[in-house]
Amino acid sequence: TCVCIHIYALDLATEAGFTVVAGASFIGEHSFHTPDIPMGQDRPDAKDHAKILECATLIASKIEGGDRTQPTLPGDRPYKHNNPQPPRTALYIEDNCGSCGACVEACPFSIIGEDFRVPEHLLSQCTKCCSCVKACPSGARTFSMPPAKAEMIRLKCGDYQRREPLWYL
Repeated sequence: TCVCIHIYALDLATEAGFTVVAGASFIGEHSFHTPDIPMGQDRPDAKDHAKILECATLIASKIEGGDRTQPTLPGDRPYKHNNPQPPRTALYIEDNCGSCGACVEACPFSIIGEDFRVPEHLLSQCTKCCSCVKACPSGARTFSMPPAKAEMIRLKCGDYQRREPLWYL
């Protein structure tokens, strides 16, 4: 987990008027997960669900006890932006496309056009969530381009070990 995300999320919630009483990092399938490069496969699992319930119980007890103190979360300000990359989206392979529109429907930001491409002026809105990749039944959308593939392999083959959920009260 990028620890700067904890502080960033805390700042966003606080600026929106929320009282933050807890923070947590739970494990889930990575958005770049594919059958040939599985990352976070089958997560959250039964152990994770037990941890989620434990965390929720502790948060409820904290609130019921009248404790509204903000947790100390890991991370630093100002946020560090490591080597900003030019905007890119999933690669669109027109020859594989069956024009079903599943990718258009799946995109949470509605940036995929009727021609199944992302217009240049909307590229920066793509969060690389891979919803379009997972929704496409014909493999017409992929992140198997070299930079993304290299990052997936680095994440998968690096010092992989099972990571457990973390929470901060």
